[in-house]
Amino acid sequence: MTILPLPPWRPDLDVINGEHTKVATNVLPRADGYGPWKGPNTFSTPLPAGNDSFTKALLHFDGANASTSIADSNAGGSAHAWSVAGNAQISTAQYKFGFAASLYDGAGDWVTTPDSADFTLGAGNFTIDCWVRPAANGVLYYIAGQADSTQAAALSAWVLRRTAGNFLELLISNGSAFTTITGATTQITAGAWWHVAAVRNGNTIALYVNGAVEASVGFSATVFDSANNLRVGAGGEVASNSWNGWIDEFRLSVGTARWTAAFIPPSKAYDASACRCYFYARKTDGSIAVFAATANRLFALRATDLDWSDISGSDYAPLPTSYHWQFAQFGNLVIAVQPNVAPQVFDLSSSNAFAALGGAPPQAAYVSIVNRFVVLSGLTSNSFRIQWSGLGAATTWTPGVNSSDLQDFPDGGVVRGAAGGEYGVIFQDSVIRRMIYQPGDPRVFIIEKVTEDKGLLAPYSIVKAGTQILFLAQQGFHAMAATGVPAPIGKEKFDRYFFANYDAAALQLVMGASDPEAPRCYFAFKSQGGPSGAFDRIICYDYALDRASLCTAVAGEYLASLSAPGVTLEGLDTISTSIDALTFSLDDVALSALPKMSIINAANHALSFFSGTALEATVDTAEQELEAGRRVRVRGFRPLTDAGTVYGSIGARETTQAAASYSDEQPLTGSGRCPANVSTRLARARLRIPAATAWTFANGVEPYFKPEGLR
Repeated sequence: MTILPLPPWRPDLDVINGEHTKVATNVLPRADGYGPWKGPNTFSTPLPAGNDSFTKALLHFDGANASTSIADSNAGGSAHAWSVAGNAQISTAQYKFGFAASLYDGAGDWVTTPDSADFTLGAGNFTIDCWVRPAANGVLYYIAGQADSTQAAALSAWVLRRTAGNFLELLISNGSAFTTITGATTQITAGAWWHVAAVRNGNTIALYVNGAVEASVGFSATVFDSANNLRVGAGGEVASNSWNGWIDEFRLSVGTARWTAAFIPPSKAYDASACRCYFYARKTDGSIAVFAATANRLFALRATDLDWSDISGSDYAPLPTSYHWQFAQFGNLVIAVQPNVAPQVFDLSSSNAFAALGGAPPQAAYVSIVNRFVVLSGLTSNSFRIQWSGLGAATTWTPGVNSSDLQDFPDGGVVRGAAGGEYGVIFQDSVIRRMIYQPGDPRVFIIEKVTEDKGLLAPYSIVKAGTQILFLAQQGFHAMAATGVPAPIGKEKFDRYFFANYDAAALQLVMGASDPEAPRCYFAFKSQGGPSGAFDRIICYDYALDRASLCTAVAGEYLASLSAPGVTLEGLDTISTSIDALTFSLDDVALSALPKMSIINAANHALSFFSGTALEATVDTAEQELEAGRRVRVRGFRPLTDAGTVYGSIGARETTQAAASYSDEQPLTGSGRCPANVSTRLARARLRIPAATAWTFANGVEPYFKPEGLR
């Protein structure tokens, strides 16, 4: 009996009479072949959305109490400079999201920005929405608008206000007259937060309060393009009846109708929903805290309902496209860094929000913990430098104090990151260095070169896995011990495949993660034809078996190991009253404290564990000349797998210069065979196991063939 095994995936090599294959897709390597790769199973609600290419103004109104600094976080327009008038300011006394809102006293207070082409509503769809909390009833107050001081239709675009009857009202101009839409159901009264929205959808404009339709009218004209200032807290440049109370989360969206029917009001601040990092920290009582980052916000996952709370300390400067946030745990402190923001810290025992890390640390792209020091690299002020905190003191950053210091590197290029642990490993463009703590030595660390011919190509590819550090160098994938030297792991296996397929303009999407349940590492990357802002390929490398495989069925924004927060089986009722309605496996709860591989799925921006049903698997055998020097007629094969549903086909070619063509695939018959009828010189078998099939192994095929002639 001839058995053709399912050999190691090595796409860099040819498959002629070989012991490897070019096709092992959506499977995990085993010593005897392959097993199923389970798909993502949604665990959390999606990260906040709503800040996208349509968003032309977005004011979170976050910051310190009494601040007059107003940041515009829009993702779809220009940078707009906002200023305050009167006593308008940031207030922490009341807020809907974050930890602050804007406050106005009704006597000439507003925030304002000059006119911009971004604010032209035209004849298309638009949405104006925000949260308001009036301080008094029975008075007309303007919420926002773009109009001249006399509110002339010939010079104004729109104004949104609350009437003296406490109803929402929109005035919209076509350049010659206003159309007025007034609510008549819900009164916007003092002492509560109200979500208000004006939405144009085609030739209809509707008003919404707390998601309910208040009024709608027909409007087919082009909205007048006003040259006046856009103001929040006032009716454009109208000075009277300015807002009295609080306004939070003001957004102007041009080109889209965010809502076309009744809706549930937003439960979190708007943000660009793409995840730019997530992380779990273990508290002193053993419970888990999960954090996530978007371009300019930080969030914590609530265990009660698996939704996200905005715990940003302020309105952060947007993250550059080529970077992610990075987190590290240092005792009770979770430290978050990105190059445009001072390092942030969250105390697991006491914090409600992130705040600037004390001691004036430098802005940095990367953070790691080496011995009992916080080490920052990718410094904005000096990219050839690393700097570390005091010994056991995350808020000590003065060189010479409590062993805090810095080190500049004269060669090796930019510092691209550092792997932490008892020893630190520093990665530059073309040099790798090791840092070894020396107690009592005035140098603090001995820093020695490990290599002079290898560096780090992708900063987020660094993986700590047991005693190993794995990473992507310019020469391919490598592994090393913290006290050793790097050795190639992808050479003549999958390095050439990676370099031929990855998008070199998206190095930030080349990211590594260690599987806490098996001796495996995952390297995700964006292919050249992949979706924008997401990886769509994952190489799985089992370093115990020295075998790899490829996943092509998942697109994600971030990849990491994760423990779920403190969800209990008893507490599931707070998430859903129906077990059937849960989107995740009960195993994800019962074993929540144990870390597992996870992903932020690009399809829904939600946290998911790889605990779903099996992905569709495809594996080829190596190509064989089944009868030396002769043609053969392949009649089919018996797949050696416990999968109940299998499809088989034969890849055939006459010469090594030709491309293989595959026969029509055939299902498994009652006799356990996949039939075929192919005459060829060179043959390979292909197994396809459909998605959601239950199976555990596939290790080879038993071919059925007959020799034919010599030609």
